[in-house]
Amino acid sequence: MPSGVSRTNFDLPAPVEPVAEPASWLPDQAPIVLIPGFGAPCVEEGGEGTCSSREASFDGDGGDMWAGTSFDCGCHRLSEEGPPTQQQAGSRGFWYKYWGEAATLSTFESPVLCVWPAGFASLHDRACEVFAQIKGGVVDYGREHSERCGHARYGRCYEGLYREWDAEHPIHLVGHSLGGTTGRMLQHLLHIGHFEGHADTSADWVASLSTINAPLNGSPVAYALGLQSDGSSDVRALSCGWLLGRVVHVAGFLGVPLLRYDIGMDQWQLGWWHGGSLVRLASALVGRSPMVEGGDNAAYDCSVHAMRKWNAEMGPGHKGTYYMSFAGTSEDAGVDPRRPGRWAGAVEWAVWLCMMMLVLVRRVFLLAVTRATLRWGAGGPGKGVEVRLSDGLCPHDSQKMPSGGVRGCGAPQAGRWHVREHGQDHMGVVPFPPCFERQRAFFEELFGTLRGLPAPDSRVGG
Repeated sequence: MPSGVSRTNFDLPAPVEPVAEPASWLPDQAPIVLIPGFGAPCVEEGGEGTCSSREASFDGDGGDMWAGTSFDCGCHRLSEEGPPTQQQAGSRGFWYKYWGEAATLSTFESPVLCVWPAGFASLHDRACEVFAQIKGGVVDYGREHSERCGHARYGRCYEGLYREWDAEHPIHLVGHSLGGTTGRMLQHLLHIGHFEGHADTSADWVASLSTINAPLNGSPVAYALGLQSDGSSDVRALSCGWLLGRVVHVAGFLGVPLLRYDIGMDQWQLGWWHGGSLVRLASALVGRSPMVEGGDNAAYDCSVHAMRKWNAEMGPGHKGTYYMSFAGTSEDAGVDPRRPGRWAGAVEWAVWLCMMMLVLVRRVFLLAVTRATLRWGAGGPGKGVEVRLSDGLCPHDSQKMPSGGVRGCGAPQAGRWHVREHGQDHMGVVPFPPCFERQRAFFEELFGTLRGLPAPDSRVGG
């Protein structure tokens, strides 16, 4: 619970001696952190909770002067008077609507926090960005990882949404699509002690992980986008993924947010203000891009063969954490039933017709992706994966639990995956729900479950 937030509304006398908090965590007082999926924007420069990326980022590998430290830019917290209705690491523009009703369901003790890692970054890089946005400090991608992938070690600086975060003050993670696997990666990095300057991290920093339409075992869609199906990180020339990578390069070089969309990816130093960026841009446009073809990006980490590797490294889960997954299919997706009445106004009818058009466009898009996946993802690592039964982007079975996971039944059990169906396609819960009332009911039930979880036996007593 953030400091400055009192646990009661009554004025009680202060104890003479400090009282230590119990070692077991209190689920109804744990913040709920929402992690968006592929393509969602990063934080915007000058937004709440972040310094200017151009001032707080480090060129090159950042030197050795920051190694092993937890850098603090001197920012202040978002609030010392208690959590507002919602908090997030970036500004509250158009893209804040990604989570819809979910971001409005904070309680005084358990706020809902929104983080915004770069939408096209790899699972590793996104997890590092989420850690810094929650805990505070400069994003540290790690020396070994940065040298291997060929990008800068340090990123943006954040004040921290929940600086008290540790094993005794854990959080609930809720991730949509790539956000679900990002949450898995974050817990893994906490477990192995990846974050320098934070020697006491562990998997117990995460009280629960809930995934929504997440490619827990990868998706053949990555091969439809252009990834080679031979198990490498190469991308087919002139494919959708190849073109998207070049668009990211150009947008990053210009540094001009479109529709308040911040592409992030600062670790790759794409902006014109970085030395050698023009050479890197030209090389990417006419040759091979380390960012796109090097395997350190979101599209690659969504692939079946990449997730096989990650799942073997991360394992199915940890005994002190609750796991829930929510799966859906495009066949079961519904539309907004609240059609305006006969005598409704023209504005209400216009809004409803626009929503129906968006549903139609979404269906056509998902159908096109599914057909492309059937063509390009049927062989190689995607062979044997049931593509037709999917949410349009992710196979149904891949949404349930990672390979090797143990499925739970009945009441939530720590260390087991509890699978539920929500009957919507990949974008039906967020960010484009056909019915906002249904979306609110979904998150009210989920957050109520998270806040009512008992402390696992492995956490009681320390």
